Amino acid sequence: MVDPTMADDIDVLERHLAPRNVADSPSAQRYVRISSSPGESIVYRTVPRLREGLQSTTEPGVAQREIMENVLGALAIHVIQLYVDLTRPELYPLTLRCRYFDKINPSFPILDEASFWKLWQKDPKRISSTLMCDIYAVPLPYWASSVHLRGHARPDVQFAWNQAVLALKDDFMAPSLTTVHAALLDMLGRPIYHVTGNIINAGRTVSLAHSQGLHRDPSTWRASSAEKSLRIRLWWGVLIHDHW
Repeated sequence: MVDPTMADDIDVLERHLAPRNVADSPSAQRYVRISSSPGESIVYRTVPRLREGLQSTTEPGVAQREIMENVLGALAIHVIQLYVDLTRPELYPLTLRCRYFDKINPSFPILDEASFWKLWQKDPKRISSTLMCDIYAVPLPYWASSVHLRGHARPDVQFAWNQAVLALKDDFMAPSLTTVHAALLDMLGRPIYHVTGNIINAGRTVSLAHSQGLHRDPSTWRASSAEKSLRIRLWWGVLIHDHW
């Protein structure tokens, strides 16, 4: 995310230094303007997600997600259900009532429930594996409150969090907006096993949020209402953790 001052500089450079045929410029598609409001001109500049020369053969968190889903087995969906808002049944089928959205998301609503369930029904693998690791780990303290789970032995909470932490570590090597989601849930987790880890995550999440422009008011941007709402919720989540 390029700030307003630099965005204005880009305008000047493009007017006076751009080649006659903009299509001939190799950098013609590097910038995407999303707001032209006076004093609040906002530009996105595309950059490589991975460090040059560093190869990544798998999506971050895939191995850890597979481990956690193998441990949970058929109970995995009921663990997610430790997040669902049961007062809004229209958002998801009765069979997918989820404990994450029941116990966690109403108090810290950084996820869009309708979008999550729509994507889950279409293809669960498209949901960030790092995010899923945190969704599996966060509600484990509420295990006994679920009629589907209380009759089964609860997985080791520290083991689950270690998998989520490893996934987030890899995700920060090629971060995206979903990394902010996962980092916020990571810091939300209880019990806290590593205070220093939370402090480090808070700092780098703030930096990542700034690079994604989450600290800027998106109300006048050329973006969908869902994206604007998401960005606002994520920024409040970052602020809450940073001040806490």
